[in-house]
Amino acid sequence: MLLLHGFPEFWYSWRHQLREFSNSYRVVAIDTRGYGQSDKPSKVSDYTVTKLVEDIHEIIPALGYQSCVLVGHDWGGIIAWMTTIKYPDLCDRLIIMNCPHPFVFGRYMQTHWKQFIKSWYMFFFNMPYFPEMMMRSGDFKMFDNMFCGKTMGCQPGRITQQDLEAFKYEFRESGSLTPPINYIRASIRTPPKETTANLELTSRSSKGHIDKPVLLLWGTKDGALETEMAKLSAKFCSHFTLTFIDGASHWVQQDEPAKVNEYMWQFLKAE
Repeated sequence: MLLLHGFPEFWYSWRHQLREFSNSYRVVAIDTRGYGQSDKPSKVSDYTVTKLVEDIHEIIPALGYQSCVLVGHDWGGIIAWMTTIKYPDLCDRLIIMNCPHPFVFGRYMQTHWKQFIKSWYMFFFNMPYFPEMMMRSGDFKMFDNMFCGKTMGCQPGRITQQDLEAFKYEFRESGSLTPPINYIRASIRTPPKETTANLELTSRSSKGHIDKPVLLLWGTKDGALETEMAKLSAKFCSHFTLTFIDGASHWVQQDEPAKVNEYMWQFLKAE
């Protein structure tokens, strides 16, 4: 079971799932490219979806496996979706958390003003230098707002002060914020058609279709993503299960770990 975290996180976001599934699976939660102890290439172009997908394409056999249960949240969800589209044989089952199918997001944002407003941060992070300065200001006050605030944060008590300090510590090193932000910069600067071309998708996969079993878990109080996109993701999947977790935030696997784990088990045990 390979776990892919989102922004601005690291492997620690999966602490509840690592404990839950380690007796039945070899569970690996990586720091994706540019995070934590992973390599941090310097160019924005080093963080395109194409290159992030190729990382996973190399990691799974490097761990000694031909395929895995692939699990992704937020940006890790984008990578997991696109890896399964490009390399379906690498994925036995796909579990996504609060991340719509990538082909849904772009179209929806362009046609729905409410989602466009919620996606303001993408344009903010596209600026040079300033986003990094803002995220560091006030002892990473932005992290407090993201993980514990009213708009984006988890339910009270779900993210402890110790958890917050773990996230802040991970990004205190000079230059550690730029690579994760470069994911967003690269996505804005790379047209969708170019991404599709670079991935060299087949005629079926170029339409984003996935034949493997897919579970999409979605916290209903996501301050960054409209819930309707979760439903629209179904049309790209042959075997699709959508489960809403009422009251959970964008950080659903940390906000409601017991429910997330339960739904994951149900999906994994289903024939």
